[in-house]
Amino acid sequence: MEWVKLGDVVEFVLSGEWGKEVTDLTKTASPVIRTTNFNNDGTIDYKDIVYRDIDLEKKQDKLIKKGDILIEKSGGSPNQPVGRVVYFEAEDSKFFNNNFTSILRLNSDYHSKYIFYLFRYLYKIGVVNKFQNKTTGIINLKLKDYLQQTNILIYKDKEEQKVCSESLDLIFDIITTRKAQIAALDELVQSVFYDMFGENNKYRKNFPLTPLNKIGIVRSSRRVFKADYVEDGVPFYRGKEITELSKNKNIEIELFISKDKYKELREISGVPSVGDLMITSVGTIGNIWIVNNKESFYFKDGNILWFLPDKNICNSEYLKFSIELAIKSKLKSLTSGTSYKALTISNLENLEIPIPPLELQEQFAAKVEEIEAQKAKLQTSLEEMEILFDALMQEAFNGNLG
Repeated sequence: MEWVKLGDVVEFVLSGEWGKEVTDLTKTASPVIRTTNFNNDGTIDYKDIVYRDIDLEKKQDKLIKKGDILIEKSGGSPNQPVGRVVYFEAEDSKFFNNNFTSILRLNSDYHSKYIFYLFRYLYKIGVVNKFQNKTTGIINLKLKDYLQQTNILIYKDKEEQKVCSESLDLIFDIITTRKAQIAALDELVQSVFYDMFGENNKYRKNFPLTPLNKIGIVRSSRRVFKADYVEDGVPFYRGKEITELSKNKNIEIELFISKDKYKELREISGVPSVGDLMITSVGTIGNIWIVNNKESFYFKDGNILWFLPDKNICNSEYLKFSIELAIKSKLKSLTSGTSYKALTISNLENLEIPIPPLELQEQFAAKVEEIEAQKAKLQTSLEEMEILFDALMQEAFNGNLG
């Protein structure tokens, strides 16, 4: 291992090209990668590539090459610092990058994929945060300072770098596969739902459209103030936690209220119980978590709506999918008339969904349970692989991997 300056690893830093809007449809337009094409896992999303009029003859030196690293130098947000990187692996060398990004073309003494992982690691541990500069609402990366003022510990031998990057590639590929498998199971659940209850189901006309206030109660919580937060106690959920729980993810609980405060709230207005639905009502609207355990928690008013279904009429699993579909299809009308994008109690109460016989709903729930059991195993495997990947990254740049 040896200490080197980050800037010594990079041979060229090439600014982006934006060119002109394409007005002559007979001319060949050039694809341009923007920060919107940056995936947070370091891959490039090619589905929404913009095409611009760029003079290929004059700008040949600005074309992205296989093995180049693209770094985001403008953009970011308070929750996502600027400085993300992606790795260009495409054989096609006709891509440009835009002005909010730069190409990092490496010194030939270094293995490009290994250095890409290094940049990802530096981003993850927050080194890049020291080189942020905010102007006119845009966060910029002081790229020159970042490269010249960051010293790094890396393998000196290029072959060692290659072995290290291949180890990381192997785990990353497993992570990618697990995510794809989980997504496929999500699609399977949706397919089962549409087969049983969708518009094309021949029995759909026999399922009466019913507003939610006829099959349950829509409520919010009592107001909880910052002064009520304590260091430890009963978990207090916001939309963030409900969204994660709706995806069957483990959550890190950040806020708590005291047991005495929880008892007071429970006696005044009750608390959610198993089978109730917690629905995000601001921000990302319509994420639904079915309360699936008896552990105590409370939730933030204004951020989350609480639906107490009549369990003699409805199955919670069926309700989750049916309500999510209805909210998604009617989101614009549901949130109109509010000063900001939000789902109100009144709008949710009047939301109509088809109500098939309870027996059919329970058949659907049984199929979902089988699929969710498979998903849970894959999710556990995914989380284990992500932990392993992070551990390997740390070892790779601390001299312990190879």
